[in-house]
Amino acid sequence: IILKNSIIKLEWDSNFFGYNVGKIVISDPKYFNKLEFQSEIENYNLIYVYSKHEVNINGFKLVDEKVTFSQNLSNLKNIGNEFDKEIRIFNENQDQLNDLKELAIESGVYSRFNIDKNFSNNEFQKLYNEWILNSLSKKNVFNVFVCLNDDKKIIGFITVGEKTKNTSLIGLIAVKKEARGMGVAKQLILKAIQESIKKNYKEMEVITQEDNLAAMELYKKTNFQIKNKINIYHFWNL
Repeated sequence: IILKNSIIKLEWDSNFFGYNVGKIVISDPKYFNKLEFQSEIENYNLIYVYSKHEVNINGFKLVDEKVTFSQNLSNLKNIGNEFDKEIRIFNENQDQLNDLKELAIESGVYSRFNIDKNFSNNEFQKLYNEWILNSLSKKNVFNVFVCLNDDKKIIGFITVGEKTKNTSLIGLIAVKKEARGMGVAKQLILKAIQESIKKNYKEMEVITQEDNLAAMELYKKTNFQIKNKINIYHFWNL
């Protein structure tokens, strides 16, 4: 049930995009109060609407069916000797940052910030560019791993961070088009698992979009299980 002031202002998103962004969670669409919602949105340009249920309300555009996968690491032994590719931590003195930025954009093609064409100020590119730069500065991850080809060029990357004390989180992962089908993504995930076990995490999570069939298949093949799903809608107050 929507209560007064139930839209939460997202300060980071608002500052980053340059207009007011809010978030609301609808636990049961049956009790959604449209009038109350309308009275609250006047200060916002964009509202993210989260619901486990389907929400058929005029103006709410479904932009993401977000799937969280998890894997129990407690009983896994340290993974080793499974890599036929060179995978190491990104090195700014040896690796090209632009290659990483391009792959970061590639990693977000199914992102709601790319899917929703109401974003018209390059928000998607800016967001993923910021995400990878923050990752490299260790603001939200503990490592950025890259996979290299024989010419020492980056053909894939993965970021690994902490969600909670016991849970690590894969943030971004992408592989160059010409290197797909060679097992690069699987080995990057194994590297992330290996690193998480070393740091004594008991669980690992990764989030993707249900429409991203390749990612869904990849996580299932690497022993992740679906933990939960949530629908995300965008409401633009244009």
